[in-house]
Amino acid sequence: MKDLTHALSGELKHRSACLPRDDPVRWAWEEVPERAAQEIARSARCTGNDICLAAFAWALRLNASRTAAGNDDGQRDFAAVIPMSTRGEGSRTLLGNHLVAYRLRLPLSAGSFEEALDRVSAQTQAARSQRRRDAGRWLLELPPTSVGTWASRAMMSPLSAQMIASSLTLPAVGSCLGARLLGASMMYNLAGGMRSYLSFTRAQGVVRCGLAYRASWQADSVPALWRHIMVGLAPPSASSGTSTISQER
Repeated sequence: MKDLTHALSGELKHRSACLPRDDPVRWAWEEVPERAAQEIARSARCTGNDICLAAFAWALRLNASRTAAGNDDGQRDFAAVIPMSTRGEGSRTLLGNHLVAYRLRLPLSAGSFEEALDRVSAQTQAARSQRRRDAGRWLLELPPTSVGTWASRAMMSPLSAQMIASSLTLPAVGSCLGARLLGASMMYNLAGGMRSYLSFTRAQGVVRCGLAYRASWQADSVPALWRHIMVGLAPPSASSGTSTISQER
């Protein structure tokens, strides 16, 4: 209920501040070997997604200090909507979206990367311990089902937060449309007032950070900064036998 309340209050706030029509959408991405991300997470005793989110928040902070966004607003935490699938064993192949979401504060105000990671991990651990996925699944199934559908749409509304941040893993495949698949990204159309969409997609042994954003945000270098942070965190053993994590593009 707390996430739903925040979503509705955020939607009312952002609805009053319409985006200018001359603010086009941009796309940027970078990637690191999945093995490296796993090694970083193992040494930090957190999940790989925690590491990716904390590194992204720290990259946003670094980017804000280098661009015109480097004012007080550029150092403030902001909310991201984190989608969660409610599919069970019997619904993995059903058509349509089966999603709920919770809100996570990206800690741009953290004084260090370690603090940023601690703050991200505390929020994701709370979501797990409070069983928000199960609560969301129950809400979707609550009769009448139109109530659950409305609640899900409200939590996933692009107007409820400044960013949607997803994480997904694609199954191992040898090729895609006849070509060898090297990596993948989740794409999303920034329509209906959405400001940015972030995805961490795991496929073919790499984790790709993909960011769709409004040009006025000046975020074109954020994925590269994210990769730089991940490279710096990776232990030497993580780069052995993997793709060239130590090489800059």
